[in-house]
Amino acid sequence: MSVRVVFKFCETKIKNCIENRMVYHETLSLYKITIMLQRVQTIYLVLALACVALQYVFPTFIISKEFGGKTHEIEMFLSAGWITKIALIVMILLAVGAIILFKNRGKQIMVTRFGLITSALFAIAVICLALFGKDYLIDSTIIEGITSPEEIAATAKVGMGIGYYLAFITVAFFFLAIRGIRADEKLVKSLDRLR
Repeated sequence: MSVRVVFKFCETKIKNCIENRMVYHETLSLYKITIMLQRVQTIYLVLALACVALQYVFPTFIISKEFGGKTHEIEMFLSAGWITKIALIVMILLAVGAIILFKNRGKQIMVTRFGLITSALFAIAVICLALFGKDYLIDSTIIEGITSPEEIAATAKVGMGIGYYLAFITVAFFFLAIRGIRADEKLVKSLDRLR
């Protein structure tokens, strides 16, 4: 169901309620949801929320190791660590909070800025881990008893998984949401000047 169809449905329901001098709570809540969905920053925040949630599904790094004549790929999820798990949960809560605060643009932009800062710090940590933590990534996935760690480390390669790229896409969506909120704020101020 498209946003226009929902908006038309809500509009006709409200007109019927006004004509009958009755106000239905569910009609008004549908109208509020429709207004919220029409704002572009809500879409950006939902996409940022989806990117953060997908980091629990897709691996951040893929480590390829050769031993026993075979190549074994080990997927490494940053969401498995408790510090990164907390960071991802904070980003999810900030995105949801910003979506809920659609009526108060001042608070919404503040919460979205915190989301942008948190996701940017997370992306910087992922970059640092990719650049400087190759040995840590390889050592953390060593399988004991198969071959020596030195042999595995010599043939191991670290590749980027989908979760790696999702960290940067999340930053972009939070940034675009802030731009959308600012555009709404400018529009409201310009309409206030016209009155």
